[in-house]
Amino acid sequence: MPGRTSSGAGNLGPDTSIPDKLFFKIGEVSLLVGVQPHVLRYWEKEVSSIRPGKTASNQRRYRRKDVEVFREIRRLLYEEKFTLAGARKRLMSPQQKGVEE
Repeated sequence: MPGRTSSGAGNLGPDTSIPDKLFFKIGEVSLLVGVQPHVLRYWEKEVSSIRPGKTASNQRRYRRKDVEVFREIRRLLYEEKFTLAGARKRLMSPQQKGVEE
């Protein structure tokens, strides 16, 4: 986002590796995935495998696995042209990738 800076966040992006941290705030995940925070909150409601913890101040705390799932959702939606429902089905059955009969 223009005008916003945070320490260490300048080099985060959808093509960078995920930092070795236990938890990520929604702003960091937004940069790592390449979508706006409101999109992440929407995907979180629609995909049951993403359940972030909350801090005492009710901020979301995402784990590395959540970031990986968000990146996969983004890839399915933007590169593979899936709908969100189709991406959800693909995420629920990864062993069936590429198997069509």
